[in-house]
This record gives sequence, structure tokens and C-alpha cells, in this order.
Amino acid sequence: MSKTNSNSITSILTVALNQESSFRNKVLDLFEQKIGKKIDREVQFYNCTHSPLLYREMNGKEIDIIARVSGKHKPLMMIEVKASCRETLQGSQKKGGEYQKTSEKHGIPLLYIIPREYRYKRELPSNAKKLFWEDIKKNTEKISINVKAQISQFVEIFETEGGICNKEKDILSNRELLLKTYKIKKIALEKIEEVLNRNGRVITYEQEDQWGVGKYYKDEGTELYIGFNPQYSEIEDGKYFLAFCIAENCDNTDLGDRKSNPLFFDEGYYFLPILNDDHLDGDQKVLSEIREELTNIQIHKDVKKNFKYFYSLRSKIGKEQFDKLFINNDDQYKIDEKKYNKILEKFVDK
Repeated sequence: MSKTNSNSITSILTVALNQESSFRNKVLDLFEQKIGKKIDREVQFYNCTHSPLLYREMNGKEIDIIARVSGKHKPLMMIEVKASCRETLQGSQKKGGEYQKTSEKHGIPLLYIIPREYRYKRELPSNAKKLFWEDIKKNTEKISINVKAQISQFVEIFETEGGICNKEKDILSNRELLLKTYKIKKIALEKIEEVLNRNGRVITYEQEDQWGVGKYYKDEGTELYIGFNPQYSEIEDGKYFLAFCIAENCDNTDLGDRKSNPLFFDEGYYFLPILNDDHLDGDQKVLSEIREELTNIQIHKDVKKNFKYFYSLRSKIGKEQFDKLFINNDDQYKIDEKKYNKILEKFVDK
């Protein structure tokens, strides 16, 4: 019985490659040597064992790791991992299979990480580059991957333990910022819902947390999202902070392959800014109407910058208690001073 497990080592390697360390830098150097080109040092590595790369040539097959730069559809590398010398190759992984066809069609370097004594080397795609685990192991002496790092990489965790941080205290102490953030998200979500209802779109899920605040729905089988994206608040001056998003699994694969006006792509979604952008893709009628409804909304930089902390603060204080801070009567927004002072005393003025 082999002691190896390719799924496990794939997860461990993905975490290690995404941590800033000498290990990451040295392995990136090894990758560059193998594929013969420079790699953008902003690259991130994604474990794609259960998330197929959606090119037609892949035919739904799942390569182990994809290297991507945030915002770009085309991967920098496709990486297949084999941990056992006797681990066989699936048809998609062999010469002439889906991996090779996709790599050659789209000009994506294909790399296999294998033991030096891997039995099936001759069956690997003719265009594949080989990197041996023995060479990677030489650079692992000082690296440490703990369980916390693994959880942070693969699980969406609400950090509710340990009290509120200084950033959250600053927001809680700033009445004007609290109210401004609440008012903007409230108005935007109401307008979005009005447009969806008006066009007969059925909302399948409503998200409201530090990773996203918006509405999901499906149109002709494609999953769509409209709303705020806190994690993109500082990318291109917050251009994608409020956006219409199209899931990568849509049939219109030219969204990513187009030569002109490529769409921003990350974490399985293409992003179209709602404000100050003229791209129209996906559900064009809904997108154009939402743009018209929100054309006059002003989102200040301090709101964008602190939006994710607004929502992490909400999760720590408690959603119901936090939401009761805000009063909305006839489109007049204000803070309930009694409730606010009570929360302030509990969390800030200790």
C-alpha cells in the first residue's frame, strides 16, 4: 500500500505556494525555469480538484492546480500533481488528452509535479514540463504549514472570536461613516431588487457578509450576482466594488477568451462594474436598468475601504442587534442614539 495521497499534498502545496515565504519564491523560480518564461509575482494558486477549468477543450475535466493573476481569465499555468510512483494517468492527463489540447489551444504552460521515479513518464503529454518532488523538497527546510493556514485557505471563516479589532472600533466610533455605509448599501440593494422583480428575475440567494452583499439569481441556467464585493474595494480604485458578476460556468466562454475589452475575472466570476463602465454582457437588460437606477449614487472612498470591517463588526456584535442601530423613516436615515451608546459602551468604552 502506498503512503502517498495526491489530494492531500495538492492542498498542502497550494497553501504553501500562497504564503509569502522563501519557499514560494524558490518554487516560482523553479516553475520559471521549467516553462521558460517569467511568472507574475502576484500569481495565486487555486486547488481545482472539484472545480473544472471551463474551456471547451477541457470537457469538464479537473486539473489539480491553476495558477492565476487576479483579474485575468487566462491561467498562467496548469499543474497536475502525482504523489505516488505508481499512480496511473487518466485519459485526460495522457498524450493527446484534454489537458494537452487545452494547453496547446490556449497557450497555457502545462506542468506535471511527479516523483523522479514516476512509472508513467512516457505517457505524459508531449508538451508537458516535468518538475520532480525531490527538487521541491530541497527548498522545504524552513517552511511550516499549520492547520490554521489550511483552514484560512479553504474555508470561509467568520472571525467572531476575540473581540473587535481596532479597525472595527474606529468604524463603530464614527457615527457618520456608520450611517453613510448603511444608507448606501440599503439604497443600492433596494434598487437592485426592484429591477430584478420588475424583470421577473427570481432571487435564489441573498448574501450579506464581509465577502459579499448582494443578490444571486439565474438567467437561462447561468448564475449571476449583483451587489457589493468588499474584497475588491482597493483594486483599480474600487472599480469592481459594486458590480454585476457572471459565473464562469456560463455557456458564453468568449467572456474570458475575447481579445478586446477582456473582463476582470477572479474566484470563478467575471466582473462588470455597475458604475462608470459601458460593457454589457450576461443579462444585458437587467444590467443596463440597474446602471440607470444607480447612476447618481456616490460611494466615497472611506465607505469602500471600510465596508468589509463594517460587516465583520456586524457579525461580531450580532446581526439583529447591529441592524437595530439604524432607523429609516420616509427615506430619512439616522442612528438610534440609545442603542448606539449602549453598544459603544460595551465594545469601545470599556
